[in-house]
Amino acid sequence: TKLFSHTIAKAVERLGSLGLSRSDSFLECSHLLKITNDWFDVFNSKVPECDSRNRMKAYGLSLYDQNKIIDDMSNTMLSLRKIDSKALLPFQKGIIIGNTSLKLLLNDLKTDFNAKYLLTYRLNQDPLEGFFSIVRSIGGLYDHPTALQFKYRLRNYVLGRNDEIISNSSNVEQAVDAPNIIIENLHTLKNICDDIDNVKTVTGQMLSTLKVNVDRYDEGTTDEISSVDELTQLQCDGLENLAGYVVFKLRKKETLGFIPDSSDCSSSWLNHVSEGGLMKPTNNFLENCRQLNAIFDAINGNSLKIQINYIKNLIEHSENVDVSLDAKKLFFRCKLYFRIRKLNRYIKEQSNTRKRKFVKIVK
Repeated sequence: TKLFSHTIAKAVERLGSLGLSRSDSFLECSHLLKITNDWFDVFNSKVPECDSRNRMKAYGLSLYDQNKIIDDMSNTMLSLRKIDSKALLPFQKGIIIGNTSLKLLLNDLKTDFNAKYLLTYRLNQDPLEGFFSIVRSIGGLYDHPTALQFKYRLRNYVLGRNDEIISNSSNVEQAVDAPNIIIENLHTLKNICDDIDNVKTVTGQMLSTLKVNVDRYDEGTTDEISSVDELTQLQCDGLENLAGYVVFKLRKKETLGFIPDSSDCSSSWLNHVSEGGLMKPTNNFLENCRQLNAIFDAINGNSLKIQINYIKNLIEHSENVDVSLDAKKLFFRCKLYFRIRKLNRYIKEQSNTRKRKFVKIVK
């Protein structure tokens, strides 16, 4: 999740309301994150209407709400100051000018062309920057053309010359669809190798075929495993969010939840973060997810027990939990992904700590 997002804004507000915030200004922080997210949504509309959220519509279709967001953002930028400075920073001036220009542009288009809305996603410099990139690349290594060189390159471009693909490779590495996890010494996670980059890794899709020496799990009956420990409020929020995701993914196969209406006044995390479209699990399915979570934690502990047929073994231990096979598979896969990501973060932190200590000793 991005920092300036609706989810993070609601999470900060949630932590403050539960008394878990280290700062008393959590409401101001939440407001800044939310207004920034809403402002980006107004300036990034791609279609006239995508859902029920007014700010996501094309600019002009919900003018009152959208102008309120723009005005709030302008007032926020006007009130922000860098420490020991009275002047606005360039990005603050740019946001204020952009907000004013957007309003005036829509008014001009309404007057001259009877336009009803603007797709703000198209109001950017990308076409101009793309054109300039092509003009620069026409000269090969001479990518800073003079005025005369630009003239001839522009003529060649207009005539259709040098219109081949400039590069077949991307500028960034391809994103991995599953996190990697260090598999050597997984049972301790304390003897971290100094050179993490040289350690063999394995993706989530390969976990079912691995054989790793880990502490043996004393297999018991499902009844012994399924005792649900007391969860903290944040753990309950996370479990409810995961259960809601399972409900959404399986909504066409089975009914495991519902979309709450305005009459639902519960103080759960889903109610707190939802803008009207999130699905909420039923109490029965949420309780089943608690049992599945207890089984996963009992088998894996604080680490991860990698074995052949990993998901299948988890499902066998949860045979007494009254949910469908698809729901169990999806739940355990999500838990596996979260645990891998947590272990990766822990390994990275341990490696960074070792490196900092080593640098300190050398100095």
